Amino acid sequence: MSKQPIIITGITLLSSLTALAGQITTPVVNVNVTNTSGNALLQQFDPSLGTLTGVTLHFGSASISDSNSIIDNEQGGTIDITYLLGHQVTFTLPAGGPYVPADAQNLNCSGGGAEFSNCSNSNNISFIFPAIDFDLTSAPQAPFLGLGTVAFPYAPSLIENLVTSTPTNPANLNLSVTNLLLTTTMSITYDYSTVATPEPATLGMAGAGFGVMLLVARKRARANRGND
Repeated sequence: MSKQPIIITGITLLSSLTALAGQITTPVVNVNVTNTSGNALLQQFDPSLGTLTGVTLHFGSASISDSNSIIDNEQGGTIDITYLLGHQVTFTLPAGGPYVPADAQNLNCSGGGAEFSNCSNSNNISFIFPAIDFDLTSAPQAPFLGLGTVAFPYAPSLIENLVTSTPTNPANLNLSVTNLLLTTTMSITYDYSTVATPEPATLGMAGAGFGVMLLVARKRARANRGND
């Protein structure tokens, strides 16, 4: 008989614990990429806030631009050659990626003459990529937990793809892809849960209930001994 009040009281205490959902977004980081690799560093999730349940990486609108040129000189004959020229920047993500904004455009070089042929062509290109989110919840949580930063590596690379007409004298061909500049922003939204601690009034009521039940149990035990 004395066990029943304790069980009921335990259930009362457990029912007063409530799981709360929270969300926090890190400060926005400006990312500027030129010709070298690097890391975008974003704030980690403070484990003292609760249990991490979701991770969403945000890329803001990205602008990427560069300057391209093609020069060729073929002794005799006709020049007609086209290359796809530009840059791409690869962001390595732990899950849901990679993210690879790129700018590239066909550039043609053509000319002709009885004794020699030469040509040159150049352009400046720019592309805008819309904002995009990546759900990284399935990625390992360890890199995101702590009081420091989590790194997202990025690496630029050239795009120099022949489209038509291989040059007769490749040594005379000069391709130039320069002045890469990618600008974007990055941030992370962390979803988490916490367990709310019972308020003092709730604990007081539960304690009072336990005391009453314990007193009733003792009286019943004494009554049973008296009947024996």
